[in-house]
Amino acid sequence: MITSTDKIDSLIEEIADTALGDMNLFIIGGGAMMYHGIKESTKDIDIVVRTEEEYRTLVEALSQLGFRTERPRPGMERVDVSDMMIRDEYRIDIFVKRICGKLSFSDGMAGRSSGLGERNGCSSQVCSIEDIFLLKSLTERDGDYRDNISILRKTEDFRWDIFIEEVKAQMGGVESIWITYVTDRLESINREGFRIPVMKEILRLNDGYMKEWADDFERRGCKSDRKDPEGSCFQLFSTATRNMATAAMAPMRAPTMSISASTNTFHTSTPSMMGVDPNPWQRNTQRTPTTIPPMSMRNPMVLLLPFPK
Repeated sequence: MITSTDKIDSLIEEIADTALGDMNLFIIGGGAMMYHGIKESTKDIDIVVRTEEEYRTLVEALSQLGFRTERPRPGMERVDVSDMMIRDEYRIDIFVKRICGKLSFSDGMAGRSSGLGERNGCSSQVCSIEDIFLLKSLTERDGDYRDNISILRKTEDFRWDIFIEEVKAQMGGVESIWITYVTDRLESINREGFRIPVMKEILRLNDGYMKEWADDFERRGCKSDRKDPEGSCFQLFSTATRNMATAAMAPMRAPTMSISASTNTFHTSTPSMMGVDPNPWQRNTQRTPTTIPPMSMRNPMVLLLPFPK
């Protein structure tokens, strides 16, 4: 456990004195929150480098300093680190260009970072609090959810305009499934009583992504099974996915889906909560006896599972 920024500063000095090349190190995550005065300790130091050369230089320096590589632990699948290195109380998670495999460390993020200093060609910077909040929204870890809450509680001038502009800049077609993670996180925070000024805009971006995903899914599905358009599971789900993408994603909606393998029919339904009407997805569908547990809209690719013939 790292309990002071002095320990992080000391480690960066070690790295700078050992590295054989120049580097720009960007600190994100819990370590960055410590510099912002929002967190008192962290279990790891998350560092982003923007080039493969910087990554090799950093890993070589850490190896010379006695760090060893360790495989990511269960529950860290979505974090998707490039390397995890450990020495005594220090654990360093290294990201190269992309964070959690989803977002790039953009020029905007780099420009908003605050410099800590430069030593022997190694500069270190701390990510802005708005960008930390966005990156924390990508994971399913309880600790990151609590960090999101702490950021909003302890930051009086949180810049939602910066947050939403970075979200928009990162959007990019059917690969932007991460917007569903962010939507889910903000809806959960909203239910705890926090006002999210950009919630409508986030929902609009989320709905746009779902529509684009459904269009892409339908195009690929129909093309791959033209010989059997009526019996194809792709044809079966093309209308369903479009309806799900079009439906407004109101807070507290947790859809369930019922499927009959024998008749290739399905039913989706959503409970009415907090004054929200039942979801329109259930129109023109048939109830069937077999039920799949609640399906998160976070992972629509679950629909790619083939139907038994």
